[in-house]
Amino acid sequence: MKKLLIATITGTLLLGACGNTSGNEEEKKQQTTTKTKSNKKEEKQYNKELRNYLSMDLGSYEIIFNYIYSNQDGAADPQDMIDAYKQYSNELDENLKLHKKNIKNIEGKGNAKIINDSFIGLNETFSEFLNGIALELEKFQSEEITEDEFDKNIEDIQSEMENKLNEYENIDKDISDDEFKKIIGSDLFNEYDRVFNKFSDDEIADETENDVEDDEDYESSGSMNVVDDFKEVKSEDITYTQQVGSLNVNFKEMKTYTVKVTEENEYEFENYSVGDTAQVLGIELELENTSDSPDEYYVDQASIVTNNQEQIEPSMVTPNKILKTDLKGKVKSSGMIYYELESSTAQDITWLDFVLPEKFDDDTMDTTFEEKKLRLEF
Repeated sequence: MKKLLIATITGTLLLGACGNTSGNEEEKKQQTTTKTKSNKKEEKQYNKELRNYLSMDLGSYEIIFNYIYSNQDGAADPQDMIDAYKQYSNELDENLKLHKKNIKNIEGKGNAKIINDSFIGLNETFSEFLNGIALELEKFQSEEITEDEFDKNIEDIQSEMENKLNEYENIDKDISDDEFKKIIGSDLFNEYDRVFNKFSDDEIADETENDVEDDEDYESSGSMNVVDDFKEVKSEDITYTQQVGSLNVNFKEMKTYTVKVTEENEYEFENYSVGDTAQVLGIELELENTSDSPDEYYVDQASIVTNNQEQIEPSMVTPNKILKTDLKGKVKSSGMIYYELESSTAQDITWLDFVLPEKFDDDTMDTTFEEKKLRLEF
């Protein structure tokens, strides 16, 4: 399994070419510069979403592999196995659904897109495999099929999975681990390598809790999220609720931070380069649906205006707590929204206007909530 997956998803990140300008026309240079910045931003966003997706799937795969390996003796209750396989299949489907939503309006290019599509194919293949096993177990338990038929069906499912994995393996076989690491970063690479090495035949017998720490190439504390390295500068509790139709937007807290930009986290930032100290503001919100009917509000896309005359859109930094904006019923979701400060610093920002976005009726496209500014002060 590990060999197949590594061969499938390794590759090199095709950096967006800036292009050469010709002539002396200032307008043409400006257009080229604007296009280059736009392409670079989109490339960073696409790569960020790819890494987020891999992080989610790695967590799912480790749980799945742990369950499969721990039940190899056949002692598990068949119904428990059916429920587990269905649950894990659904989890992979949900990971993929969220990822496709996040890259819906982003164009992938070159090998980055090939790697992304390969992971999607692997996700779909493994989800189908788990669901297929669960269905065959159900048939066997209800005596719809004999044991011989069950064994044959399982072999067919495994064979189909192997054929599909072989197709992905052929996408790119000749890329080194070092090149793969450049695409997804060394932290995520080490986590990937740990998860799949953990279940290879030559590693299972010798598994220890210090596998990652003993890796001579491991360069961090193990966290794959830049948020864990944030240094808090100041904070302010907020007690305010804005009603938006059947939804309540409950403001909780805002904080400012600094963080060192490194080669590992540089893709999270639009306005900072490696070696810079990024200045970041975070706002914690809770979105509450007071109705049993599904509703959504993209408050995570809200822009802010600061006391230093800067208008800022939400950053590409991935929170540890992600705010769900599509609520299927009477539920609550809490999360953080981060903003890269541009003119302000984490220390000198004193107030901001949080611009609550418009809300529309999905059927009529009529405005049900007008854009509104909310002043928040430290």
